[in-house]
Amino acid sequence: MPVYKLLIKEQSGNDLVDYQIRIQLENTGFTDWANLTADSIYFTDANGNPLYFWIEYLDTVNKRSVIWVKIPSIPKNSTVVINLNYGGLNPYPSYHDPKNVFVFFDHFDNPMETLTIESCTWSRDPANSIINVSGSKDCIAWKDVGLSNVKVIARLRKNITTVDFGTLNRMYKPSATTIYLIYTYHINLNSRLSIAKNIGYWTEVAYVSYSITTGAWYRWLVSLYGSNIVFKAYNDNFTGEGTVSASITELTDKTGYGIFVYTSTSGDNLASFDYFGVAKHIDPDPAVIGENQSLAVGSIYYDYQSEIFAIGSIYYNGVEALNLGSIYYDGIEALKLGSIYYDGIVGLNLGSIYYDGIEGLSLGSIYYDGITGLNIGSIYYDGIEAVAPPTLPPQILCPEFADILSQEGYSWEKAIASLLCGLEAVLTELGNEISRSAKTIGLVFIGVGFGYVLMRTGEKIIKLILRGLRKSYEKKR
Repeated sequence: MPVYKLLIKEQSGNDLVDYQIRIQLENTGFTDWANLTADSIYFTDANGNPLYFWIEYLDTVNKRSVIWVKIPSIPKNSTVVINLNYGGLNPYPSYHDPKNVFVFFDHFDNPMETLTIESCTWSRDPANSIINVSGSKDCIAWKDVGLSNVKVIARLRKNITTVDFGTLNRMYKPSATTIYLIYTYHINLNSRLSIAKNIGYWTEVAYVSYSITTGAWYRWLVSLYGSNIVFKAYNDNFTGEGTVSASITELTDKTGYGIFVYTSTSGDNLASFDYFGVAKHIDPDPAVIGENQSLAVGSIYYDYQSEIFAIGSIYYNGVEALNLGSIYYDGIEALKLGSIYYDGIVGLNLGSIYYDGIEGLSLGSIYYDGITGLNIGSIYYDGIEAVAPPTLPPQILCPEFADILSQEGYSWEKAIASLLCGLEAVLTELGNEISRSAKTIGLVFIGVGFGYVLMRTGEKIIKLILRGLRKSYEKKR
């Protein structure tokens, strides 16, 4: 049975317990859509224990999905692995249960008993497991979940053109006559998504134009964290996103959420709701990285359990080819780099290279500008400056420069080749020393091997430049 590993990386600095992760497989590098079926999907942790999940949307033809998974524990600044199992028999069908995933969830597959109804008539259509709303003015159904930082989801539609409908967010009802709430809704005449607040009077905080079609289903996602609110509306197939955001400080401690319909006149079957749910929310949310993602902006991971590489951004635009932060091996900083550029001027710009927290090699800058050729700062090994870097016969260490180094007399080509071989020798000797004392062989490949690869790449680039300059010089002669 196929298994696709997903790495969940906590990045807010908080310990997360029973946290709901929203996964879009198309954003994680998943490719095996042909074998993915809703009835075969189930999730397990790294030890094979089943996890509760819910498939909000799955379209294997157009390769689009939204799946929620509850993870029991995500320690702060750490990563956990979960497994997407699919393509066979699901041994845990009972774990496909949104009520065990979310903080609160109502799919209206039973009589509406979990939401508190304040007004109007909320009748269940048993054939379709949806709630239809009839009445006038404010039709409200809500639940106090005890949390102020949440994600609110809903699938909803309006059945009459002159109806406003939406979700209630951070609602509090201290008396029978006063309602404090933030709610997202559609103002029919203005055709827009809106965020408004009521603190004794109504005021619209933010809105965006968005066409709502009567009789069509929509899926909404509202994220609330602190005073920040982000409201996203999608078409029923999770396309056509409309987004509006706002900051509201007055209601950050309110913990009620729900659904509502507003109409100025009485009517039947004003709007319908298919489901309503509330999940925990932190900012920023944990990152979801799939095993097919060889490169993610911000980080590269290997083995999906321990963070092997943590890298900044990599670009190729003719100017900045590589911009690296630090490289880690199992949580130990094995290599700490500044920036690496190749734009015809700055070939390599390094900060320091460390091994197990000990400064093994500290470089200044390496430049190639066609004038100075190569400019290297100081080279250190374990805090001691290596005034004369160790050398090896060029035919052994870097044979591609043997013809240059064998030239008689002094030339700038020979000077550059000598410096390249000398630096390579330092890396080689450093690797030999680490090999004799390192506890983890893999660390040698990461800490020294990476530097060696960079060196050899630089050699090849400069070798091509040298050849080109030599031919140009020979033609002029």
